[in-house]
Amino acid sequence: MFIRKTKSRNSTCFQIGEKRYGKFKLVQHIGCANNSPEIEALRLKSQAELTRILFENQISMFPEQKETSLKAKLLTWHITGFHEVFGTVYDRIGFTNTVLRDFVVARIVYPKSKFATIEYLNEYLGRQLSKDAGYRFLDTLDKKKLTEIALSFVSQKNTGISLIFYDVTTLHFETDNEDETRKKGYSKDHRGDMPQILVGLFVDAEGYPFDFDFFEGNTFEGHTFPISIERLIKKYEFKELTVVADAGMLSENNLAWLNSHHIAFIVGARLKNQKEETTEKIINHNYVLAAVWEIILNN
Repeated sequence: MFIRKTKSRNSTCFQIGEKRYGKFKLVQHIGCANNSPEIEALRLKSQAELTRILFENQISMFPEQKETSLKAKLLTWHITGFHEVFGTVYDRIGFTNTVLRDFVVARIVYPKSKFATIEYLNEYLGRQLSKDAGYRFLDTLDKKKLTEIALSFVSQKNTGISLIFYDVTTLHFETDNEDETRKKGYSKDHRGDMPQILVGLFVDAEGYPFDFDFFEGNTFEGHTFPISIERLIKKYEFKELTVVADAGMLSENNLAWLNSHHIAFIVGARLKNQKEETTEKIINHNYVLAAVWEIILNN
């Protein structure tokens, strides 16, 4: 038995057959093709098929292996990359290796409620933590200890602290009940229908947080500025400090307070709120030649 290859004007064909009484007897027609890749594929297929036909009735020297019904099944899977990346930063700062590490990682990649966070930890990160155990652990957190660790890391990294950034956000609570702290107000996450608190965060020049403060939910964010800065300076006894804040903190009272306390500051302002003369100077300046430029405002 052998492979016969025949050619016509438009195609090449492969057949398997044998010689019978001097004539070719067809056993199986493999196919025809008209381009090189398909012709090569048919050639290989013909060889494989010829081998199968030649040995299909041959008795094996070894017993046949019966296929088993057992197959590998995926029983569970967990995500490890988040802990490898964010957990490494957490460890480098110096925080303790407790459930807090899991909560911090989950908060970054899946910012949901505490209950949803615990479910996420159990399902995707392989942390077996009950809801009650998670809540009890959060009740044991010590703000003073955590901020001391963060401040120590930031201070060593920067060889002291002289420049800080301050901003606020809101955190709402899934309840309709207000109390002395949780109150309805302007919500940055558009949940003004629920009570909230204002959180003021301090970070260093590279964005590492080292302390925070919180206020009643109906507090105007600009009013938190002098209170938080004064508390921070009193707490850490900073000698020289430059505070950076956005336009929400910009008010005549806040700037006057900073000047009266001899605190350097950089405060962002909206261009559209400036005088036309000032706006034209800023827009027409060639920042390619002088990226940093000072404008003296006439009172």
